[in-house]
Amino acid sequence: MGKKIYIIILALAVIAGIIIYNNTKMENISIQPVDKEFNSQLEFGIQYYTISGYSDYKSEDLALYIHNYLDQNKNIVKNAKMILFYKDSFFANYKKNMRESARDNEFGGIEGHQDDLVIKVWYDIVDTQLEEHLIIFKNGKIIFEKAK
Repeated sequence: MGKKIYIIILALAVIAGIIIYNNTKMENISIQPVDKEFNSQLEFGIQYYTISGYSDYKSEDLALYIHNYLDQNKNIVKNAKMILFYKDSFFANYKKNMRESARDNEFGGIEGHQDDLVIKVWYDIVDTQLEEHLIIFKNGKIIFEKAK
């Protein structure tokens, strides 16, 4: 009987460890606006952010994190039609071409940084319902798509 209790306690400890690890892992993602003023103006209906700490996440988990982030920050994302998340990089100057790209590019991507785009979210109306579309990219290629 002592051996069974030990196994049960060990199994519960492993499960608790997995839960704690997954919850703390989610805290490592950092999202920052490329330019707060530009994002708040919504001049072109597009907002740009940088994201870091996401690389160990499965696509489904990252999509859920982003959905929750947008839901919790409704007052910041306001009426944005498109929200783009770029890989956080010390060397990338996303702000330099951001305004021109938002104005000239129907897809909103920042010129010269296509491979740095991690997540694209956009909204449209389908049968009078607001629909959220989310795409996750890796090295410029789509690896996950979801419409909600």
